[in-house]
Amino acid sequence: MKRKTIFLVLMLVSQVGFSQTFNSIKTETKSVIDSIFNAKIEKKKAVGMSIAIVDNGKIVYSNGYGFSNREKGIKANDQSNYRIGSITKSFTALSLLKLQEEQKLSIADPIQKYIPELTITSDFDTDNSIYIQDILTHTSGLPNDIFNGTLAKDLPTNEWIIQALNKQKMASPRNYLSSYSNAGYSLFGELIERESGLTYEEYISKEIFNPLGMKNTNINTDIPVGYADNKQVQESGIISCIGGINSNVLDMSQFIMMMINEGKHASGKIVSESTINAMQKERSSKMTLVDDWTGDAYGLKVQEVNVETENNSPQKMKIYGHGGDTPIFHADYKYIPALKVGVVVLSNTDKGYVNARSLLFKYLKYDKDQKLKLLTTKRFLKQKELAVLPQEEEISGSYGFGPYKLDVDCTEKFKLKIGRFDVVFEKKNDSLEYTMKVKVFNFITLQKAEDIYKFVKVEDEILLKMVSGYSQRESYVGKKTIYKEISNSWKNRLGTYEAINAISCEGAKTFNFSSATLELKERKGVLKVKLIPLSKDGLPEHVLNIVDDRSAIETGIGRNTGTSLMVLENGNLYCSGFEFKRIKPSI
Repeated sequence: MKRKTIFLVLMLVSQVGFSQTFNSIKTETKSVIDSIFNAKIEKKKAVGMSIAIVDNGKIVYSNGYGFSNREKGIKANDQSNYRIGSITKSFTALSLLKLQEEQKLSIADPIQKYIPELTITSDFDTDNSIYIQDILTHTSGLPNDIFNGTLAKDLPTNEWIIQALNKQKMASPRNYLSSYSNAGYSLFGELIERESGLTYEEYISKEIFNPLGMKNTNINTDIPVGYADNKQVQESGIISCIGGINSNVLDMSQFIMMMINEGKHASGKIVSESTINAMQKERSSKMTLVDDWTGDAYGLKVQEVNVETENNSPQKMKIYGHGGDTPIFHADYKYIPALKVGVVVLSNTDKGYVNARSLLFKYLKYDKDQKLKLLTTKRFLKQKELAVLPQEEEISGSYGFGPYKLDVDCTEKFKLKIGRFDVVFEKKNDSLEYTMKVKVFNFITLQKAEDIYKFVKVEDEILLKMVSGYSQRESYVGKKTIYKEISNSWKNRLGTYEAINAISCEGAKTFNFSSATLELKERKGVLKVKLIPLSKDGLPEHVLNIVDDRSAIETGIGRNTGTSLMVLENGNLYCSGFEFKRIKPSI
């Protein structure tokens, strides 16, 4: 009986794991933080979450909430592994800068110097050079995503990724604006492999994971389970260099402390101080259009905060970090080098969105008596050409507004119809600023946002900006566009298409592109396209503008715009890595 009891204890330990929970924070701080995350679990916004806080070179608090595997009764703790999604890009960027430090490459070079078979073309006034440093800050003009193969059972080769991009076109000119590009970062796996002589996975493990003691961190192996619609889900793999890392909060704390300590770690120097400084330097001022949400650094986002203490005047400091989202998992980390503090938050649930900055602010408030406030830095005032007010007569016309076409035929009031909803923009006083209301059936107001919309002119372009009513930060949301008449050749292509080269995402419950359908249609004289995955995720129908007889481009500005729909030599359509064959013409 005694031997049987020992065996059961050992089995339990092997399932749950040893949890070394750090706790050297104030009781009040712990109570506030735990109540926040326990509430997410209790309200079923998350099945499992883990957090860690580092301060002055030590982990001062770590904890888990809910379950890492509910069905097996395994509780979440500080050693529970999660997918960290696009936080992977911080590791990818650091790897490139480390290779530059070793003089194996220069991020100031075009990537074609190292990958000459990359031949994607551009319709913009450019020499087609795509600079590594621009890809790092999402300002290269490359398309946002290649949906085919990004999440897959058997991930595509680097050669396939390069060829998929070669069949597309650039989405925008170089340094036009920051537009998040997974497609751009997907090239870095091949670049690191060629210049290091190791695979991406081998290089990251050898040069970063192992020296930092990140023993429980891996890339696309032992993928943890997650939860969607309150059911357990096993995700597919993700292209390694854009989002393939799995880790826990203790391992991530080692990475954060190394970044705070400018490349140094207890195990030795990972990279030089100058490399970390270069990685953290904000690069926003070089762009034509500068949003005011966050600044871009290499594999990092940058924001400014005011730090107030009881006895000292406010100080401005920079906060760095990166978020990561897969269809199921959510992750975020933030750190303030000047205060030597940082946090990481990981979640295994589709609705379990996380905000590391909020946790960091709470810790500093309750444990350090420091009050932090996010600053509005007006980055757009530093751009090459200041945004000026256009003449009222310049405003009228059509705008790419997200995936939609917004017609402004009256400057006093205009609206956008989205299904049964009317989005109504009304002029505010005598200005060219507008408030927005969302109505259903034209009489019930569902939402009246405090946000303000205004038109601006930059280098002869008329754009629509949103000013957040909460933070006063400004971002570009629309761009005036002259839509071309649909030619007969494009009308003859209308219909339903199926993908003939879809890469398997076997078993994936969300964003499963094991098969994909494309619908090309005409609505009120506008060409529209809709990509439909096997999992029927609600991707929006997107407005296209015709470039020429063999290409059209998604209109709008920023993320999820600028993707090209190309006509191949065999008459099939090509978009986002998929080759589509028509199965049903439009009636």
